[in-house]
Amino acid sequence: MPAQPAPHGPQRLLLLLNIALLVSLEFVQNGAVSFAAAFISGGIGAAPEEFSLAAAVYAATAVVMIFKHRWLVEQLGYRHFIRLSLALFVLGGVLCALSSNVGEFIGARFVQALGGSAFFTAGRVQVNRFQGVDRGTAVKFMVFGIVLGSGATPWLASLLLEHHAWQGVFLLPLPLAAGAVLLSEATLEDVVPHDSRSELHLGGTLLLAGAAFALQFVLERMQYDLFAEPRLLWLVGALALGGLLAFLFHEHGRERPLLPFRQFGGERYRSGLVMYGICYLVLSASYYMLPMFMTRGLGFGLLSTGALLGATSAFALLPVLVHFRLVRRFPAQRKYMVLAFLMLAGFGFEMSRMSPEVSQWQLVLPLLALSCFSAFGQGTAAMNAYVGIDDDVFSHAYQTKNMLRELLNSTGISLATIVLQSRSSLHYQRMVERLDAVTLANAGMPLAHVPTQQDASLLQAFASQIAQQATQLACLDFFRALVWLAAVATAIALLQRKIR
Repeated sequence: MPAQPAPHGPQRLLLLLNIALLVSLEFVQNGAVSFAAAFISGGIGAAPEEFSLAAAVYAATAVVMIFKHRWLVEQLGYRHFIRLSLALFVLGGVLCALSSNVGEFIGARFVQALGGSAFFTAGRVQVNRFQGVDRGTAVKFMVFGIVLGSGATPWLASLLLEHHAWQGVFLLPLPLAAGAVLLSEATLEDVVPHDSRSELHLGGTLLLAGAAFALQFVLERMQYDLFAEPRLLWLVGALALGGLLAFLFHEHGRERPLLPFRQFGGERYRSGLVMYGICYLVLSASYYMLPMFMTRGLGFGLLSTGALLGATSAFALLPVLVHFRLVRRFPAQRKYMVLAFLMLAGFGFEMSRMSPEVSQWQLVLPLLALSCFSAFGQGTAAMNAYVGIDDDVFSHAYQTKNMLRELLNSTGISLATIVLQSRSSLHYQRMVERLDAVTLANAGMPLAHVPTQQDASLLQAFASQIAQQATQLACLDFFRALVWLAAVATAIALLQRKIR
């Protein structure tokens, strides 16, 4: 399904702006929900496992909708498809803001995923309407949309949470959606010819939906049931992986599959997906952990945390532009992979050395290193994964990558949550064991007397301080693990032969 040529004149600029808006929409809403997760859970009265179920529903729905992306475009045309997607996205956001309980919120997130899953793939496919040098310009607009949207979201979300209510987080993307509506009506094409349409297969779609939801359920429940109900998780996980393998074999055997892996699934593409996967896993886990570390572990304010994370995320625009320029003169890509993982190692090492007395300014350099990892890592993956893939199957390749993105984003958050909970519990228990009678006596509270209200307040203060220190130590463990991951990835990058 080759895209129609890009328009000329004023419409060309409108299409470039629309690409930037479309790709930023999903990053804005996902980033805002992730940043405000604790506030949203409190607002709807959701236990952690219930909020995780909502995340699983969103991710599984997004995977299925991304799989159906091209088929839906072939039925509706991009203009009508994006019109419908934006309507569902806005409706879902409003329903999320109006939710008063867990059930309503899960249903609202399902509606939002039906629409929101379309934008990133749609924006990237529109880039292919440009040819030659113009395509590079379109790629830059897409990257601007991603980086600026990701950078502005923590700051804007912290402002809404500080001065308004959690409901405002779901209204944050609506102005962007309004702009995308107007630009899409003016720039997107209509229905494609009937003879180029692919075939729908309901059984394969249901198989993917069931497997995707089961896998997301396992990932979200690991943090609660990994030790309590391990057999159930192993069983559901095995069924999920078996379902995904069955889906891949099913698609591979079809004469006209919705995802023709044989036409784009070469070794170079797979190598690019591995690079993407590492980036998605690391970044989703890190940007879940960082607000926890800064607010709960170090005691920073919500506004200052949002501003710092937003500013350092937006900084990624500079290394992206540097990467674009360097590639023209030095096209070999392996050195950029190595540079990306060295930046990740530097981020993990510096963050693992942070003490409770640290100031926010001391976090700036390691956070900038994380932004450089994102820019060079994902940039290298993008410049290698799609080399040699024809435009008529490009959307298939990008759909597959975005399905992987949804799965690994949830995986990263789940792994970060497991590390945070398990390590903080361990550190909390160890510190409590050290808090013996001598410590309490030195604090002015001997054990051989009836506790007073002052004693209770002192114990509460101790418990709060210990919880904060346990959170901090758990986060430091996470950052140390990133150093080891970066070291292994650097060695693999130096030894591999597919990306040079």
